[in-house]
Amino acid sequence: MVAPSAPYALDVELQGLEPLLRKMKNPRLLRAPIKTVLNKSVLIGEREAKLNAPKDTGRLARSLAVEVDDLTARVFFQNEQLYFQVQEVGRRAGAPPPPSSALLPWMRRKGIDPSLAFVIARAIGRRGFKRGNKYGPNGGRFFMKRGAEAIQREMPAMMRDLMAGVKREWLR
Repeated sequence: MVAPSAPYALDVELQGLEPLLRKMKNPRLLRAPIKTVLNKSVLIGEREAKLNAPKDTGRLARSLAVEVDDLTARVFFQNEQLYFQVQEVGRRAGAPPPPSSALLPWMRRKGIDPSLAFVIARAIGRRGFKRGNKYGPNGGRFFMKRGAEAIQREMPAMMRDLMAGVKREWLR
């Protein structure tokens, strides 16, 4: 199963394998191939999310990380959850405005007079913010969703690789 778990993470879980591993006399036959499939899946998801993430400074893409356990894997943002949420899903009209100080680095990069920070923040609070922006091949939209879709597209091939790995381990 591949699903965005929290709004800023993508989980990959191979369901139904735990009972099988308990029944097997030698669960080692499955552990290594499973780990290979999980590693491959999160690398595919991470690559796709990075390719589709907004590219203003690259900070968001650089904050992506992966972790792999026995039967689960995860692509997640280490420390950019709030920024990610605004980029992925936007900000509704009428929400509290962002702090003016958060806009200053962006304004400097764009050559906008810093004295306008409060006015811009207030406008964002009143009007909202459409998800994504002009940076990135898809306008920066739905980059974690695109990561999940890429994993799902590759999953049949990864399952064939898993079975081939089990067969190799079995024949050792």
